[in-house]
Amino acid sequence: MAITIILFVLCIAAIAAIFLVPMKVEFKKPNFFRGIVGAVALILLFLSLSIRVVNVGEILLVKEWGRPIDTKTPGMNIVIPVVNTTDHYTTRTKQIDMTFQAYSLDAQTMDIIFAVQYAVDPTQIIAIANTYGSQDALEMKISRVIEERAKVVFSSRSAMKIIETREALGPQLLEAIKKLETEYFIHITVAVASDISFSDAFENAVENKMLAEQAKLQAEYDKEKAVIKAEEQLEVAKRQADAAIAKANGDAEALTIMQNAWSTLSQPVKDAMLRQQFYEKWDGKLPQVMSDGSLIYDIGGVPAN
Repeated sequence: MAITIILFVLCIAAIAAIFLVPMKVEFKKPNFFRGIVGAVALILLFLSLSIRVVNVGEILLVKEWGRPIDTKTPGMNIVIPVVNTTDHYTTRTKQIDMTFQAYSLDAQTMDIIFAVQYAVDPTQIIAIANTYGSQDALEMKISRVIEERAKVVFSSRSAMKIIETREALGPQLLEAIKKLETEYFIHITVAVASDISFSDAFENAVENKMLAEQAKLQAEYDKEKAVIKAEEQLEVAKRQADAAIAKANGDAEALTIMQNAWSTLSQPVKDAMLRQQFYEKWDGKLPQVMSDGSLIYDIGGVPAN
């Protein structure tokens, strides 16, 4: 653009010189200088109308009498003035931001903020011009189609499923939308729902459901904990019972052995053993009550001699 402006200014200057320079100059022919200047002016004018500078990240579409015939890559390019017209197409990645309302499989409404990043296929600029007219018209068309494709994806899932699998929703949306690439001569790189909002009533219902599920899980945990504790207590009681049974069996066995051994002892030995056990068990206190079998005497207050 800068080169075109410079050439156009030089052209104007040359034309002005034709009329401003005096007729009398030291040439054999008085109009020689004006002829030279006029030729230069025409050349400059032709160049200013012919040069097209294409920036990096752009493709220049060349039309001949309105019909797309060629494309030009970044750099300085020459076209035929009047016959050729040009349009600039960007090949950089562009983002389409959209907001729309959709319905889930169970008829829950959603407000969705959606973004798609795409770039046109630089080899299909002529096809885009012939099919859609311009890049702006193409973007308007794919915006509507992408919105419809996204709605189809959302409507195939229940609201709870969308909430539960939200992280996996992005790749599924991208897969559905990338099917448009061939038809619309584009490359889609990103498709993401940055926000999905349900109605207040549904969000409250979801929150209540989550609280109920948490309460249920807590109750199940408490129940499982109580069962484990009861099983532990039962195991302890069982072990204690087994120990008591074992002790009782041991005591019974010991008593049987003692009884068998006792029966083999002579009477004097038995009497001696009984006296020994009496002495070991006696605490040194005399009886407080005595009886001959028919009467009971309280001798607790009788002083010992």
